[in-house]
Amino acid sequence: FSPSVVRDNSKCINCRRCIAACNDVQQIGAIGVSKRGFKTKIGPIFDFSLAQTPCVNCGQCAAICPTGALVIKSNVDEVWKDIYDPEVKVVAQIAPAVRVALGDEFDLPKGTNVMGKIVGAMKRLGFDEVYDTSTAADLTVIEEANELLAKIKSGNTEMPLFTSCCPAWMKYAEDNHPELVPYISSCKSPMGMMSSVIKAKDARDNEGNKKAKRTKVVAVMPCTAKKFEIHREDQMLDGEQATDHSITTVELADMIRSAGLRFEDVLPEAVEMPYGIASGAGV
Repeated sequence: FSPSVVRDNSKCINCRRCIAACNDVQQIGAIGVSKRGFKTKIGPIFDFSLAQTPCVNCGQCAAICPTGALVIKSNVDEVWKDIYDPEVKVVAQIAPAVRVALGDEFDLPKGTNVMGKIVGAMKRLGFDEVYDTSTAADLTVIEEANELLAKIKSGNTEMPLFTSCCPAWMKYAEDNHPELVPYISSCKSPMGMMSSVIKAKDARDNEGNKKAKRTKVVAVMPCTAKKFEIHREDQMLDGEQATDHSITTVELADMIRSAGLRFEDVLPEAVEMPYGIASGAGV
C-alpha cells in the first residue's frame, strides 16, 4: 500500500534496525514493536500499512534492513512496459543529483558528471526524449519568487513563505505541524513543473491529431519519497498524474545492466531542446 516501501514480515529477524532508523535517526516513529517473546512483531501500530502511518517515504528503513523484509518498491517493470508499448511516447527527466550518483553506481571516479552518458544510455534503452530537471528548478525559483512578491504586495500576513522540493519534508510538516501549512508555497516541485510543461507541450503539438501517441513521463530521482509525491493531489495536471513513474538512481542502473549496456563505454549525448538549458542555480 505504500508507494515507496514494500514490507515482507516473513523475512523479518526482529533486529530492530528499521526502528532505530525511523525513530532515532529520522525521528518519525512509523515503525515499532508489538507483542512479546516469540510473538514479537515489527511494524506499524495496529497492523496498519505504512501508508496509514506518519511515514514520510524516506526509505531509510529499507536502506538499513539486512534481510529484505523492507525494500524499495520498484517501478522498473511499469517503465519497461511503457517503453515497449508502440502507442506510448516515453519521456524522461533527470534530477541534478543523478548525474553524479549514477557514476558512483558504476564505480567511476567520485564526483564525475555523467549527464551525457545518462542521456546516451536512456536513448538506447528506448526513451523517446530525455530532459534535465534543472530547467524546471529554474522555473521553481521564478514561480516561488513571484508568489513571495505577490504576498508582500497584497499585504498577506501569512508570512514567512516556506518552500521545499522534498515531499518527505512536506508530509512531515503536514502531519506534525499543520499550523505551518498556510505558510507553505503552493508551487509544484521541479519534477512536477517539468512533467506539466512536457505534457502541456505535447498536448499542444498533438492538438487535432487523433493518432498521436500518449505521453508518459518517467522521473529519475535520487529519493524514494518522489514515488509518493507523484500521487499527491497538488502535483496533478487536470486531475491526472503529471509524472507517471518515478524511479531511483539504483533502478536506472538496474535497467542499464539488464539491457547489457556497458555504461562506461556509452557515448555522451545532449538532452532535448528547448528544455536543455539551466542556470547554475537550477543545477
